[in-house]
Amino acid sequence: MTLRKVVLQPSFDPRRWDTDLNALDWREVVATLNPLDARTPALRVLAINTSRDAALIEEALATLTPSGLSRGAQLMALSQLGRHAEVLALAHDTMPAGSTEEALFDAANASFAVAMAAAVSNDLPLAQTQLHAARLLTAALQMPARLQLVALEHERVKAALGQGDVNAIQQVMNMLPMPDRRRDFANGIKADVYFCLGDYDAARRMAPRDSRGLIASALLDLPFAEETLAAVSPTSLYLQLAEAIRDPQRPVPLPTQEPYATYARLLRVCRLLQQPGGAAQAVPLLAAITPIGADQQVMLGALLIAARVGGASPVQPTHQALALIRGGFARMSHVRPLAVWLRREMPGLFMLIAHLPGAPAEISDLIMSVPLHVGNAVRWQGRVLGLPGNTGSQQEARALAGKRPQTVHSQTRGRYNQALEAMNLGDQKMVSLAALTRAVTQLAAGEHDSDGAWKALLDSLVAMARGDELKAALVAEVTSGHTFTPPPGRVNLSL
Repeated sequence: MTLRKVVLQPSFDPRRWDTDLNALDWREVVATLNPLDARTPALRVLAINTSRDAALIEEALATLTPSGLSRGAQLMALSQLGRHAEVLALAHDTMPAGSTEEALFDAANASFAVAMAAAVSNDLPLAQTQLHAARLLTAALQMPARLQLVALEHERVKAALGQGDVNAIQQVMNMLPMPDRRRDFANGIKADVYFCLGDYDAARRMAPRDSRGLIASALLDLPFAEETLAAVSPTSLYLQLAEAIRDPQRPVPLPTQEPYATYARLLRVCRLLQQPGGAAQAVPLLAAITPIGADQQVMLGALLIAARVGGASPVQPTHQALALIRGGFARMSHVRPLAVWLRREMPGLFMLIAHLPGAPAEISDLIMSVPLHVGNAVRWQGRVLGLPGNTGSQQEARALAGKRPQTVHSQTRGRYNQALEAMNLGDQKMVSLAALTRAVTQLAAGEHDSDGAWKALLDSLVAMARGDELKAALVAEVTSGHTFTPPPGRVNLSL
């Protein structure tokens, strides 16, 4: 009879593992591993994975041998290395291989790895499904540190879907004391949510060492913080997006993560609509945009209206564009920052949105900050600044009728231009009352005016006109409700 020595593997304790990995340096955790345990190579991979050192992770991955923990360890390492396609290709089944705690722990790792790879690949429904599984398994295993991390990833995916909740994120943060890196990660998710709510200043404060802070600063027209610039790679697509928001001459990149990918698409359309013939080109781009946040709903609705006013026919009808705007405003916690950005980027479109019936007071209050050309005068900052002669009224009246500007004597033209220059508008773009009235008329034609709000708005716009020719042309415009193709002329009638 031959006696053999059998080495029994101790049962795996996920709670002890979670405590050690959260409290100790990864090197200390590796030092505690039993070299005779078949699961040690997998646990070594999982410990080294927290170092985020790609070379060390690759080295550990190369020594991985089959065990009850090797599936999850391999997928976690591949995900940390950015090899997301491999994770998704290998993840045919993330179900537990049994009912032991070891099997549940391995399945939790596998689901978490697949969820992170799916999120980066923008397969957000798959990410949500796998995070639900990872969260349930981790909670069942009583691993609070890992549960906090999984819950934060879940909140990140919810934010990318436009379902983020700052209070829910804070509850996760309160589960356990957090190291600085994880706290920054959690605050970054908060920033994503604040963006969607239109609170760009809160987003900026949440991400002082993150490209999110740069994007928020650009939307607020604030200088980029040196601390933030120093922490962000100069090749970052999100830095490039912040620069493009600030500078119209910069190309707009296409980042992949939401909500910033949608901001980039909206900005591309915004710039396109400001070019001759851009409205027609913008139609397919607009049709492909699905807004993530409430602020993006407003942006999309506004751009749809701008395209239609510019002579194009977007797939989405006018009533849907207006519903996007109203629904977005209703969901936003802060509307003024977006309004200020829109005023800076497309003042004519801002004036149209600000004049819509039911527009938030925070937006309507900004109307007087945009110079409005009303014919023989300019309305600006609560004043009516007169222009000499009848040139302004004639120009806009003829433009509404589809006629070219009338030739005027050089001295008359000189006095008119000198009066405009004397107003010191600076780099402020002047908006045309004729264009504004025509756009409102076009929108009102498709709306049921049960309370008379559209009629009251149109009457107030006509009443602002200075000059008999323009006033008569506006009355005819409001009565006819014609669509508008801007003819060439000195005053830019396009919004």
